Amino acid sequence: MTAHILLIGSGCREHAIAIAVKNAPTPCDLYCVSDTTNPGITALTAAYGVLDPNDPQAVATYATEHAIDLAVVGPETPLAAGVADALHASSIKVVGPTQQHAQLESSKGFTRSLIAKYGISGNPFFKRFTSMDRVADTLQQYAERFVIKADGLCGGKGVVVWGDHLHSM
Repeated sequence: MTAHILLIGSGCREHAIAIAVKNAPTPCDLYCVSDTTNPGITALTAAYGVLDPNDPQAVATYATEHAIDLAVVGPETPLAAGVADALHASSIKVVGPTQQHAQLESSKGFTRSLIAKYGISGNPFFKRFTSMDRVADTLQQYAERFVIKADGLCGGKGVVVWGDHLHSM
């Protein structure tokens, strides 16, 4: 029996995964869903669905319609949106964490708080803010020795370092 594998995403990482899946010794049919078409991945797939990969229900519906046995979620955003949870609820095996576990990547505040809760070494001083109240006081206390991180997925653009970088924003 040929396995049906669904790849979620269309970037370079997903293209590498698609090549690895197609070169696996076990025969399989590869499917992909993404919001854009990647011609390199398309050439490797039995079907390619252009849809919002961050829409858990849309991805689960596509997977069910194509009798997917295993889904591989490449990007972090679908994981943070709960795509793995929706696939699990549809009885589809998933390579990728649930939405709750994806918080380790999608929320720096969650991760820092978890590290603090369990006393794991290497956690720098951090403070979470939900408003601008007391931000200036905290920054003044740590003058010229801080990094500001947005809480959430920022595509590698969520860090501001004290100095020229901070003032260029």
